[in-house]
Amino acid sequence: MKQFFLIVILFVTSQGFGQIKKAKPSFAYTERRDGYFYIPRKALSNKYNAILTIDFGLDSTIKIKKVFNFWWVSNCNDGYFNLTITPEQIFFCSSHDNPNPDFLFWVINIDSVQYKEIAQALKDKTPRGFTDESKFYRSKYDFVDNFKDNYKMSEHWTDKKEKAFDTYCAKQKARQLHKYFLILNAYIKQPKEKLRMPTKAEIQLIKPKYFSFDKENIIDWMPTKFIFPKLKVKSSSIKY
Repeated sequence: MKQFFLIVILFVTSQGFGQIKKAKPSFAYTERRDGYFYIPRKALSNKYNAILTIDFGLDSTIKIKKVFNFWWVSNCNDGYFNLTITPEQIFFCSSHDNPNPDFLFWVINIDSVQYKEIAQALKDKTPRGFTDESKFYRSKYDFVDNFKDNYKMSEHWTDKKEKAFDTYCAKQKARQLHKYFLILNAYIKQPKEKLRMPTKAEIQLIKPKYFSFDKENIIDWMPTKFIFPKLKVKSSSIKY
């Protein structure tokens, strides 16, 4: 007599057929300075996935602006990319006026000589190809790049189109940042003080961090994943 085994799979969890679970942020924090914030080195550790900043936008105690921001509009993130200069650092991040998440990509430290020469030059004259929008901000000098992103977004994406788009965006960021560093280094007199962009290898060591002064925003941005239920398998034999 032959026996045939029928495998019956039962999806059994305490919450039915599975659940959606939201990732939790692991916060690092910036340090308050006079009119700007400082990103400590430990915040870049890969044990953190989010950095909580400080909002100086409505700080009425700021008497002297110390932050300078270059930015451009990009189709690559449906938002903006920013290169921000403070008295101690230069950092590259994204921002949006929509629900998409903002990220910090990298940061380098600068010294007082570099900052002083950059700050004086930007106060004296707006770089060519930029529009000065500083009057709209209490806490920073703001320069929007007149760069136009004319990439035609596809209505029907394929793997090939996505790869081409990723390549385009990587080149766009590299070109823009190269241009910005040329501008900044033109302000620095001593060759030994010239700024050096982080290398691709250095950037890859840092996982992008969710980046905002709004803790609830970061929590909302965290990705979700579907948790598959544990399986219990029962077998039964059918004889005939």
